[in-house]
Amino acid sequence: MENAEKGAGESAAERAYRELEETGYGYGPAFRGLSRVWTRGEEVFAEVVLPDEAGGPDGFGVHPALIDACFHAGVFRTDTAGQEQKLVLPFAWNDVRIFAVGATALRVHLSFDGPDVVSLRVADTAGVPIASVGAVIARPVATEQLRAGAGSDWSRDVLFGLEWTEVALSQPVSTPAIPAIPVVQSAADVTALAVSGSTEGAATADLTARAGGAGAQELTAWTLSLVQAWLTEPALEESRLVVVTPSPADPAVAAVWGLVRTAQAEHPDRFVLVATDDRDTARQALPGILASGEPQLALREKAVLVPRLVRAVSAGGADAG
Repeated sequence: MENAEKGAGESAAERAYRELEETGYGYGPAFRGLSRVWTRGEEVFAEVVLPDEAGGPDGFGVHPALIDACFHAGVFRTDTAGQEQKLVLPFAWNDVRIFAVGATALRVHLSFDGPDVVSLRVADTAGVPIASVGAVIARPVATEQLRAGAGSDWSRDVLFGLEWTEVALSQPVSTPAIPAIPVVQSAADVTALAVSGSTEGAATADLTARAGGAGAQELTAWTLSLVQAWLTEPALEESRLVVVTPSPADPAVAAVWGLVRTAQAEHPDRFVLVATDDRDTARQALPGILASGEPQLALREKAVLVPRLVRAVSAGGADAG
């Protein structure tokens, strides 16, 4: 086995990160974990240490900075010696196994199956197996592609954010007539409604009074009982339950919104979420809300808002769209 530092004027790590930078990789202090390297034929062995800048290993099977450093030793592979080095990125990971967690230093064995496939075995400093990867398949990427990806053109294509946009309902919010849409406050109410057959295509569940001072567990438990009851009644299959809440800025109400959004995803057109600062206004707006077909709405001072995806704003403050 040959020490990669033998006869060299720089350490293995210094050489590796110099050559990686020349190829197009830029590793900061948190990702410079390569320490020592040896070669044996076409195999590469190394020692890597988790840098202090990367933080501790808690929460990871193997810390990402540590596992990434294992592949930095590939600079010393002999089967591609003399060839022009290409910038490559991992494309597929196969047969990944983790045997132990918490390691901060690894002994590494790299073997290669062609220029684009590498297998990995790692152990701790005592030789106890930590992880193995049957094959990591890499694909070349042009430096120009990465530079383009960081520009505004890429931002315009893929970065979006959520924005509440004002819309007009078919029936104005200010309409004084209050529709006779039934209100349910318990699973028993839902059952009674189903038996009566008088749903008018919808019913409301009003959390605005309950939300004051109630915790997330209490509100979500109450909402869940209504949602489950609503879904188990065949007579209500063509009806929608309108869940009226205060602003989801309240963490407890936000939990309710998360629960109902999940129900909406699993059962389209069965639930409607309405946030309001005035329960009477919300009730007056129910015909327009139901006619709109919107699954989520917010009523604010006679304005009706719905969530829409919009082009994200760049870090500099300019609209990426």
